[in-house]
Amino acid sequence: MSIDLSVFIDKNPFLTPITDGVSSRVTSGRKNPLWFGFAKRLLRTREAAGLSVLAASKLAGMSHSGWRFVEIEQCVPCINTVEKIALSLGVAPCWLGFGNDGEEPFQQKIPRLGSDDPLAPSPEPEKVIQATAYMGFPARLTNARKAKDISMRELSRRADMSVNAVSLLEGGKTIPRVDNWEGLALGVDVAPCWLAFGVGGGPALN
Repeated sequence: MSIDLSVFIDKNPFLTPITDGVSSRVTSGRKNPLWFGFAKRLLRTREAAGLSVLAASKLAGMSHSGWRFVEIEQCVPCINTVEKIALSLGVAPCWLGFGNDGEEPFQQKIPRLGSDDPLAPSPEPEKVIQATAYMGFPARLTNARKAKDISMRELSRRADMSVNAVSLLEGGKTIPRVDNWEGLALGVDVAPCWLAFGVGGGPALN
C-alpha cells in the first residue's frame, strides 16, 4: 500500500519525508553518512527492548505513525526527535543518531567501526523523557564556526545549505534534521555528536 505523507508531515514538523529512498543518496566509492544507519539501529534497539511500535511511540510521546515512518525510512527526524527517541529507549542519543563513530570528526580515509555491533548498548526504556542536550546546538555551531575562522557563507557552501539556513540554525530559530547535521559537522571539523548533543570531539582551539 502506498503512503501519502502530506497530511502527516504537516502535523509533524520534526519529521521530513524521504521521497527518493535512502539508497539513492549513496555516493559510489565514498563512505555512507553515519545517519544512514539510524533506522536500522532504531529497529534493533526497539526489538531488543521487547517493545511494539505502539508501546515505544507512547514512551517517546510520539504518534504510532510518526515512529513507524521513521523506522521504515520514510521520514528524517530532527535532532531533538532523535534525542527524545533515544532517551525513551534508554540509549545514548549520539549512538542512536550516528552509531559508533559519531563522537569523532569525519575523515574519509579512516575506516569506521560501523553500526553492526557487539558495541550496541542494551536498551533500558524510560517513561520520563527530557530531551535538552540538543538545545545547546546553536551556541556550539557558532563557536565551532568561529574557531574554524570561517563565515556563515563559507559554512553554507561546505554544508551545501543556504546562508539563511545557517543563520537560522545559529540563531536557534530552526532545529536541524539529522541528515543535515553531518554536513555541518564536517564543515567545521567537529564530531556530529558534539555538534548535536555536546558529546565527543569539539573544535580545536588555538
